Amino acid sequence: MLRAVSMSSITIPMMLTMVSIKSQISCYQSIQPDLPFNVQAGFHEIRSTLKGLELDFTINLKVYNETVWQNTNTLFFKGLKLKKQSSEGGFALTPIENGSNEFLTAINRKYGKHFCRLMGDSNAIHTNQLFAKLMGFKKAFIQPYQVLGNLLLKEDWLSMLSSPGKFYFEFKGPLYYNERITVKYRDDNDKLRFDLYSGENPRPGILGFFQRLVPTI
Repeated sequence: MLRAVSMSSITIPMMLTMVSIKSQISCYQSIQPDLPFNVQAGFHEIRSTLKGLELDFTINLKVYNETVWQNTNTLFFKGLKLKKQSSEGGFALTPIENGSNEFLTAINRKYGKHFCRLMGDSNAIHTNQLFAKLMGFKKAFIQPYQVLGNLLLKEDWLSMLSSPGKFYFEFKGPLYYNERITVKYRDDNDKLRFDLYSGENPRPGILGFFQRLVPTI
């Protein structure tokens, strides 16, 4: 059984300059098949930064009024300001420096089209070369969740999904199809930190971490 509840109380300034810049997914316990749960979703926090507005959209899955899974996606609106809102925002992570491990991966463009169809992502910036160039990029680039999902295919990382944990990502630049993607990472017991680089770009396109959590039950 699924019950949806809206918790939105913010007017959304829809415009072409809106981009997704951060995402956090927390799984506190396993969700068993046929277990009844409620879904609460909505915009709940807005912040004014030096370059624009950050707006958080959160989805909560609750079982007997207890949150078992949560996703907060942060949208950014360039150039907008709110006088009475806090200025706390921006990015929390910095690139991994010395002492990191790394490996290489890549994603073929034809698989990118299939992934976008499965995701329901109709943004042509991931599938149409001309449209991507018109938007200021050198070509179409990978849907971020495709390359993040590809990370979990690494043999010794797949086991992370079997325990409660928190994923956190920051999207700072594109990762392109058919280019070498360098994954730099550091494994500190219960926290796995990683950065993803596209081709020869010295700046990471995605920064993130996975942190194991203590089960709630």
